[in-house]
Amino acid sequence: MSNKIKILLTASLVLNILLIGISIGQVSGKYMIKRQFRADFKNSIQNLPEEKASLVKKTMRNLHKETKKTRKEIKKTRKNIYKIITAPSFNEAAYDKEVQKLDELHGEIMGYFSNATKDLASQLDQDERKVIAEILKQRDFKHRRHHGHRFNKPPPGLDQPPPF
Repeated sequence: MSNKIKILLTASLVLNILLIGISIGQVSGKYMIKRQFRADFKNSIQNLPEEKASLVKKTMRNLHKETKKTRKEIKKTRKNIYKIITAPSFNEAAYDKEVQKLDELHGEIMGYFSNATKDLASQLDQDERKVIAEILKQRDFKHRRHHGHRFNKPPPGLDQPPPF
């Protein structure tokens, strides 16, 4: 083989390895946020008594199970909205209908969450409720606006507070 072919093959191999590494890094970055929240959650409830910590875990598991169907509906509705937006002709009525459905589903999830929080808070004393409040305070939803690595700056416009 000539030197040019060897150089091209080597360069191609190096670029492919870099591309695979970048791809794996992008995919794993999306899961880092969930894992970080779970780690923070576990660290926070360690300060609670054993029975209260198990109560919090049980409440969160039940909340996750109760909202599973609704979360699937949200995913389906988002796909429908995407199809409407990318269709050759834009159907405003269908778009409005799907967005309204999405708002209702989000309200349903928040209803479950609010009820679970209220039930949990009624079974805890003030210091234990402070721990739960800190967990809720840590749980921000910035990652839903920007799916990049959490240490990257968000796109222009998302790094500013709303204008109201």
